[in-house]
Amino acid sequence: MPVSLAQAKLNATDDIDMMVIDEFRKSSALLEVLEFHDVVNASGAGATLTYGYHRVLTERGAAFRAINSEYTPSEATKIRATVDLKPLGGSFQIDRVLANVAAGAEVSFQMTQLIKATTTKFADEFINGDTGVDANGFDGLDKALTGTSTEINEGVINWTNLDSSGFQNALDTIDAFLMVLDGPPTAILANQYAIAKLTSIARRANVYREDPIANLTGPGGRPIVGKRYGNIALIDAGDKPNSASPIIPIYDVDSTSYTITHSAGTDGGTFALGVEVDGERDVTAALAWNISTANLDTALEGLDNVPAGAVTVATTGGAGVDYTVTFGGALAGADVVLYVDNDALLDTPVLEPTVLAETGNTGGYTDIYAIRVGEDGLIGLSMANQPLVQQWLPQMQLPGAVKTGEVEMGPVAVALKATKAAAVLRRVKIR
Repeated sequence: MPVSLAQAKLNATDDIDMMVIDEFRKSSALLEVLEFHDVVNASGAGATLTYGYHRVLTERGAAFRAINSEYTPSEATKIRATVDLKPLGGSFQIDRVLANVAAGAEVSFQMTQLIKATTTKFADEFINGDTGVDANGFDGLDKALTGTSTEINEGVINWTNLDSSGFQNALDTIDAFLMVLDGPPTAILANQYAIAKLTSIARRANVYREDPIANLTGPGGRPIVGKRYGNIALIDAGDKPNSASPIIPIYDVDSTSYTITHSAGTDGGTFALGVEVDGERDVTAALAWNISTANLDTALEGLDNVPAGAVTVATTGGAGVDYTVTFGGALAGADVVLYVDNDALLDTPVLEPTVLAETGNTGGYTDIYAIRVGEDGLIGLSMANQPLVQQWLPQMQLPGAVKTGEVEMGPVAVALKATKAAAVLRRVKIR
């Protein structure tokens, strides 16, 4: 029988175990709604951590038949799929002197931060996981839904203006999107910017709710609430581990190009360019006003957030007149902004000597996911006869100056048993 984290807490006998489970629930709205099925056991030295299942691709139909005639045979289609369960978590070390001075506050702080990091990594894997990239993870929804009937990618969906007509169109889009699932949705997952749009749409339609989460309180004993679109949980997938970039990215639908044009009269000095990729910024050193295209390419690809081969620089009017900077390669589809960081040193009487105009796509697109949690839909996988979440506190009474603490979830994985238990709405323009 599948269990949620809230149900797993009922089986915990240690107060610290219960606290750790509550911290997982507070840190992740996804883990709050997801259920886990105990499907594997620990025998065979880990050899049984592979779970095999059938994923239903298309359902079969039914029809009437005439008397004295046979039905036309048809079958539902399915594929055989497997997933390996893997432990997820981390460890930290703390000097016993610090623990004694802080009276356990440092241990508590490190435990809380590790739990947040673990839930963040799980959410990232849930959306973006690819075993071809990280064999220790599992395939996420982005990979599983690509090319399926529940990948809705019918062109640009513009939610930048939710006036009366824009709101009605957005509401129709959401209704049509959710109907591709094979049952009532459990949750909608998006980044914080798309969640803000969905919240606005829900308010206009009078279906927005904030419900207290059972037996879960925050600072000061205040109840923790969950956002809902009607009966459907609205879940912000959050940001990637060690990053300010959202797990569900904001992107351009194609390569982004900018033109840089010096105003008439520019004949000396320097300027600097900044690049912002998915919210992360970096700035070049001072660039000569008439820098060559090759050197400008090198300067931009020398930034920490610009991979090698991701920039192409061209000029049609000669160096110092205009440049066209195109971001492609590893940044094709990323939300890239090129801006002038310092143009004050250019030798010209004009106040704004350098003009940047984006000639490619304006970006601001994202994807929105919907899931139906259940044994026959999307389900978490865990081990039988083992706690879903475990913790090991630093043992201060043992010899040794530096102690180690750990938090671990699982081994866990996720199985999509029916393609129509999850869906993705592509290319939603939110800014």
